[in-house]
Amino acid sequence: MKKITVITLSLLLLSVISPPGWILAQDASFQTGAVTLSETDDTSYLRAVFAQYLAVIPNEDSALSVNCAISISNVCASTAESKLDAFNSTIARADSGGFAIVLFDRDGTVHNFSSQQHYMVGYYGEDHPGDGILRPGQTFTVNLQEILAAVKGVKIGEEGEFVGYAWILSEFDCLAGTYSNTIYGLGFTQAFELQPAMGQGGFIGGIMLPED
Repeated sequence: MKKITVITLSLLLLSVISPPGWILAQDASFQTGAVTLSETDDTSYLRAVFAQYLAVIPNEDSALSVNCAISISNVCASTAESKLDAFNSTIARADSGGFAIVLFDRDGTVHNFSSQQHYMVGYYGEDHPGDGILRPGQTFTVNLQEILAAVKGVKIGEEGEFVGYAWILSEFDCLAGTYSNTIYGLGFTQAFELQPAMGQGGFIGGIMLPED
């Protein structure tokens, strides 16, 4: 019995720690159209962070609708005194670029938002030239409702419901952000950092992805 238990635990551990692990894992079936992205796969994106629960839930009483505010920051910029200067100058592969938000609905449906394709969505700041590029120190802010409307090609208010998770991928090499699910009429908010947060688990600026 002990031998069987040891073998079972060993198999479970191998499935968890077996290199290189999975960044995005989702059903690749015909029904959902979802795909997988392995750390071994080359990609134009350099960093990845994870949002574990995002929601847009319309209600006949708009004050009771659920929406989600998202912020995405290019944190390649740092102060002169910061130890991050060494990181920026020696490790960062790109300090500017676009980003993607890959949304996985609870039924497995995938929605892909590209900042460069949907550059008119969200707010980058007054000096942003409107090309979907996030430069060092800049922060993009948006409501998930706007993202869904853009990827579905509908007007805001016609985007429907979303409950699920997301991966955010950046073409710049230091990524951070937040998201908060809110019912404005109740004054209720759940706020989270995109994971891994800065310095969490030894990561500075998200999970590093391999270059093309």
